[in-house]
Order: sequence, then structure tokens, then C-alpha cells
Amino acid sequence: MNIPEKFRLPFRDDKPFGALILLFFAVPLLFSVITYENFEIIKYSLWLGFLGLTLFLWVKENYLHSSEGSSQQKPGRLIKLNKPAFILLGLFFLFAVISTIFSADLLNSLVGFYYRFTNSLVFYGSWVLLVVLLVFILNRQKFELLAKLAVFDSLLISVVGIFQSFGIGYYQGSGSGGIMMRAPSLLGNPNFSTLFIVAALPYALYFFLGNNNLKSKIYYGCTIFFIVWSLAMMSSRGAWLGFAAAIAVWLVISAAYRLGKKFWLALVLLGVSAVITANFYFLIRPSDSGQVVDYTESNVQLRFFVWDIARQGMQVHPWTGIGLGNFHILYSQFRDKQLASEGVFDDAHNLFLQMGATGGLPMVASFLALILASFLLGLKKIGEEKDGLALAGMSGLSAFVITAAFTPVSIPCYLLLALILAGLVMPYSKDYSVRFPKALAFGTGLLGIFMILAGAMFFLSELVFYFGAKAYLRGDYPKALSYSTLAAKLNPTDPLFYVYRAGSEIMLNKNDKIISESINKVVSLHPKESGRFVSASNLYFIWYMHSRNGEHLNSAISAMAEALKKDPLYSDRYGKMALYYYQKGDLAAARIYSEINLKYDNKFLPTWILLAKIYQTEGKRDQAIYALEKAYKLQPTSPRLKLVWYMAKQTQDIKKVPIDVAVVQNSLE
Repeated sequence: MNIPEKFRLPFRDDKPFGALILLFFAVPLLFSVITYENFEIIKYSLWLGFLGLTLFLWVKENYLHSSEGSSQQKPGRLIKLNKPAFILLGLFFLFAVISTIFSADLLNSLVGFYYRFTNSLVFYGSWVLLVVLLVFILNRQKFELLAKLAVFDSLLISVVGIFQSFGIGYYQGSGSGGIMMRAPSLLGNPNFSTLFIVAALPYALYFFLGNNNLKSKIYYGCTIFFIVWSLAMMSSRGAWLGFAAAIAVWLVISAAYRLGKKFWLALVLLGVSAVITANFYFLIRPSDSGQVVDYTESNVQLRFFVWDIARQGMQVHPWTGIGLGNFHILYSQFRDKQLASEGVFDDAHNLFLQMGATGGLPMVASFLALILASFLLGLKKIGEEKDGLALAGMSGLSAFVITAAFTPVSIPCYLLLALILAGLVMPYSKDYSVRFPKALAFGTGLLGIFMILAGAMFFLSELVFYFGAKAYLRGDYPKALSYSTLAAKLNPTDPLFYVYRAGSEIMLNKNDKIISESINKVVSLHPKESGRFVSASNLYFIWYMHSRNGEHLNSAISAMAEALKKDPLYSDRYGKMALYYYQKGDLAAARIYSEINLKYDNKFLPTWILLAKIYQTEGKRDQAIYALEKAYKLQPTSPRLKLVWYMAKQTQDIKKVPIDVAVVQNSLE
């Protein structure tokens, strides 16, 4: 018997488990370079598709079968249930539903904020479904197989991360054919990748200790080494804290319950790996080493500001939150001037603050209660049987919780969390005979089919849109219009589809009514988002540049004013408003908005140049020279800026100096 046959034999006829294997193998590893966003899109599509397939096959095999040409109900089947854990899961989903009902933006709450889908009702519902199905389907042997698969995925993620750290196979999304830039390894961001591998590490340790086969020992030993090495190379501070938490839990519990010498040997193995890889990191990246331990640097301070915004949001909306998928709206409401030049945060970079701020305190409390209950069940299992698998689960869960307190949680990490929780809950699940009514069984099966189709259509719409966006950027507007229109029909929830449709219609000189309807659609999808009004403003300004119709410029100003009303501390947008008023000929308003922009961000080069042009037009020589000097100091390598600044200082007639303002709109978004 060959190795693949031996591997497949125990579960040859278990089709629902086969679908789970596909889910756990594919989601962490696969990404796409032919979609607008390169990572979460394909992972979300696979998540929905394979989870729907699992649900359909489970219902079909357990509750439906063909007999004499008709579908009939099977008798009641034994299902493993852990009532306390399932009650907490039910409460978690119930509070997610309540948060959605009272959401600031219903569409974001239902499907998520593009492209961060994990904070949405659809995703949380599917995640609860996954945990339930895992408990239903798995036994210890099946669980260990999925855990081994997670360890294998972690090995590949770690190796890819290490190679990319040396510049081998490194890509940034747009460099690989995509448009949005993404960070290294297979999860698209070093924080996402390290969260996954650090939570899977204890299972690698468990299999290393539990295997007497030399080849297996070598495999799992190397996996542990590569995981810890990649943690050093990708240098995620949150993941290093999670690594420390996993070691601490492993050490304390193994000592308290006297689990044997092998667990102390495991600690030695982890310690040696950590020392070697950490030293290797400091040797090859001495200039970055301070970033790992310096908690006063700007990135960390910025995170503290965002956490405080989440805290303020929970004070204002304690019971339902601002609504799932709407952290960016909360951020716009509570940011202060220190964050004026930082764009928009759509995540609190802390799973629990994110969940509390968007879903409310009851939701995050039920989630934390589920984690705590699972941890206590693992502790109970160790007390009864000194079970190393439970120890691995508790250590992995600790690593996840600590790391997730410092970073957003991506789809593959939620996948691993579901497995860890199911593994801890499963031993204390009791068998119950459950009979599905025929209608419920068919409805559940149809839900699985719908999830498969939704995953496929979701990916197809994003794929079509990618080709539409590429066509727009190369000036092929008929194709851009066709693709973006088709994408919107396949998936009417993505606002970018309508943005590019409107942009293509403008460039093709479509009827004014058609263009206006498309721009209005961009805003109407998310009327409380400042960013959608910015998109509308961009489109109106492009329309103005294309037609020279002053009404479109006025519409661009009105849309930007609405965006600033919703998010008054976004500095760059004041600079864009200044440019609009300059185009309109209202120099006083242009100067006011320029000064506001520079008050919040005095390093914004385009506005210094615009301000110099305004002062030049007004005949204010000294002020124009000052603005040019500030611009030159921001970009001292520019010979053009140096020449213009020099000419301004040498001539008394400032209006003769060729100060050029770039009146362009590079982005539709």
C-alpha cells in the first residue's frame, strides 16, 4: 500500500471530513494575483465554498438519502453537543445579529467593510457554523489529522516568510499583477502570518514529542525550528508575546500536573530554537532590532491612539457597538488632531477591542466566555488524563489570544481558532439523538449550496472587476465599463465596482443622467461613510476636468464638504478642497483650506506648492518664497523645485516665476 492510500484509508468514505480537509489545506495557503485585493478575497471565497460543501455533505449523509427515486428523511442521528459551549456560541451570534440591527451602516455589518470581511454578520455566522460542524464531525483521530494539516501549512508559511525576508520570492501585490499592495508570506501580512504559525506551534511540539518514528521527529523538529525562525524574521512583536505566552502556559501546566520529562525537553527545544533564531535575526537585521523592543516608536503610539478610540466607542455604544464592520466610521468620529494625517483605520488592531467597539460589550463578553470555558475544559482534560493534546490546545489558544490583542485577525487565523476551540470542547461533548424535520434538513442543505454559489460568485465578481480596473488604468474605457457593470451585477455590495463604472461612463461621455445615477449609487451604498463622499468628489472632479462644466466642480466641492463634515480631521482632504477652490478661482477659500491642511500635516508637499501658487497669484512675494522653501526642504533632491525656489529669491516680480500646480486626479477611490 502506498503512502497516499495509507493516509486516505481511514476516512475514505467520510465526504464531509474530506471537505474539511480541503478547507483547512487551501484557505491558509492560497492567494490570487489576478484580483483587485490579493489575499482575503480568495481566502473568503474558499472559506464560503468549502464550508458550504461541508455543510451540504454532512446534511446529505446524515439526514437525507435517495430511496426509490425520492428524498426521504433518515432516522434521528447521534450528534455530539456541548451545551454550555453551544449556548455561548449561540449568544455570540445573537449579539452579532442585534448589533447588525442597530448598526450605523447595515451593509457593512452584513457583508463586512471591503476588504476586511471578518467583522461582519455573514462571517461570524459562518465561523459559528464551522465550530459546530467541527464538533459534530471530528473525533480525536480526525482532529489530529486537521491539526497536522495546520502544522504543515505553518511550515510552508514560515519557509515562504523566511525566503521573502532574504528578498527571494518577495512580492507586494501590485508587483505580482495585483493593484493593492500587500505584505509578505501566504497570509498577506507578517502579523497575520505570525499569528497563525505561533498558534499552531504547540501542536507541532505535541506531535514531535508523541512520535517515536525518527523521520517524523526530524520533520516536526524542523517545523518547530522554521516556525520560530520565521517569527524572528517577520519580527511581529505581538507574535513574540504570543510565543512567550504559549511557552509559559506549557511550562506552568506541565509542572503543575507533573506531565513528565518529555515536556521539559520540549521547553528546552523551544528555548534553543528561540535563542538561535533571535540571534540570527539580530545578526542580519541590526538596524531593525530596536523596532522589536521599542514601544515608544510612532507605530506603537499610533496603535495606542486607535485603542483609545475603541474604548471611547464602547463608552458611547456599550450594548450594540457602532455596528459590525463599521470601525472606520467610529474612527472618523473620535479621531483627534494627532491622527489627522494617518488616513483611516478600519480595525482597532486588537480583536477584543474591535469586537467590543463594533459588536458591543455583550458580544465580546460571550466570545471571551467561550475562550475561557474552552481553556478550562482543556485544564480538566489534563487533570483527568494528562492529555498532551489538550495542553497543546491550551498553549495555542493562549498564543492566539495574546497575539490577537495586537493585530487584526485574518480569515485563516479564525479557521485555526475554530479548530483549537473544537479540540478543547469535543472531549466533553455528549451524544444526542437529533432528528431534523424534512423541511429543515432540505433548508440546511440548500444553505450549504447557497454558500458554495456565494463563494464562487464572490470570487468571479472580484476577478471580473480586476480586469475592469486594469482596463480603466490603461485607458480602455469600453472594456472597463463592461467589466465593472458585470461585476456589480454579480455582487452589488462592493462600492468600488460602481466607482469604476462611473469613471468609465465619464470618460466615454455617457448621458449626464446615467453618470449621475452611478455616482449617487456610490454614496447610497454607504451614506454614513466619509470615504464614499470622497469617491463621489473624485468622480465629479474628473467629470469637471473632462467636460469643463462648472456645475460638476461645484458638486465635487459639495461632496468633499460632506466628507469633511463626517470626518473633520482628515488633513489630506483639506488639501484637495483647496485645489478645487483654486480651480474655481476662489483664492481666499483655497488659501484657507491649504492652511488647515498644513496645520494638521505640514509635510504635505502638494499643498505647499499650491499655497505658493496662491500667494504668487495674489502678488505676495515673501509668502510665496516661504512656501516654496518649505516645499523644497521636503523634496531637496528635486532639481525643478530647487530652480523655482532660486528664481523666486532672485526676482522681484514673483509672478514671473513658473510655479506649476498639478491639477490632476490620479485615483477614482
